[in-house]
Amino acid sequence: MRDHTRLRAFELADEVVLGIYRITKGFPKEEVYGLTSQMRRAAVSVTSNQCAATSSVLSSHAFSL
Repeated sequence: MRDHTRLRAFELADEVVLGIYRITKGFPKEEVYGLTSQMRRAAVSVTSNQCAATSSVLSSHAFSL
């Protein structure tokens, strides 16, 4: 199995995270705990889920040997 950081989907999701952080940096300060936080958490969630899924697949593969 491949490392999750070498997957094309992870690379694209990582670019989205960086883009969201760049975009939300310019949001008004009153949105820091509202829309800014929600958008950042959602973007990071995608990469986190990919990591969890990859480790799950790797673990199940190791146990099936």
